Amino acid sequence: MSFYSDFAEHYEKIFPFREPTYEFLRRHLPTAGHILDIGCGTGHYCGRFADAGLKVTGIDLDSNMIARAEEQYAAPRFETMDMLELATYRERFDAAYCIGNVVAHVPATALSDFLTAVSNVLTPGAIWVVQMVNFDPLLTQPSYTFKPLSLDGGKTTFLREYRNITAERLWFCTRLESDGTPLFAGKVELHPILSDAFIQAHSTAGFALTGHWSDFGGTPFVSETNSGSVFVFRRTM
Repeated sequence: MSFYSDFAEHYEKIFPFREPTYEFLRRHLPTAGHILDIGCGTGHYCGRFADAGLKVTGIDLDSNMIARAEEQYAAPRFETMDMLELATYRERFDAAYCIGNVVAHVPATALSDFLTAVSNVLTPGAIWVVQMVNFDPLLTQPSYTFKPLSLDGGKTTFLREYRNITAERLWFCTRLESDGTPLFAGKVELHPILSDAFIQAHSTAGFALTGHWSDFGGTPFVSETNSGSVFVFRRTM
């Protein structure tokens, strides 16, 4: 996944650790046990959970992200691993989370197997938290441009766009500029899914929905308007 390898240098600026995200996870995840972070990036949330006394494992496909995580945090265990390989994992966890729209990298044809694999690595009754973009309104449009994100006091701008949106896939295109000079540009394929279909896929895999919000602040989810989607599931099988 070279998109993220190339992007690793700028990742911290654009996706910093956010206290409200951590507090949301703390409220919904157990206070003890072993937690799995799927798509851990540079490992900040793993580090905080480890500081709180939990055993933590973080996995990410990008080796540069894992290297940065290992440099910063000694307590969690980090592994370079494709989340679609969870079916081969023998470890068991008391909870898991996947935030930052990471799950949108899973093709529709692989979603059922992925969710079954997640269920299989979780203990009965374990909590599974997933954050993703709310694709419900986006799937009615051919493209979508996000508002520019200003960084470094306005000197740097992060630009994002979804192009060629279909029910099966879209292109996530990004560009980072400093005073108008390009620092980075790239694109990666994502796989959108409607909220109801996502919930149904979880039900089939043995999960029950216990909460659904538009953000980590607990804003009620409205399918037609909200830009984000935060699901909390419980493993029932």
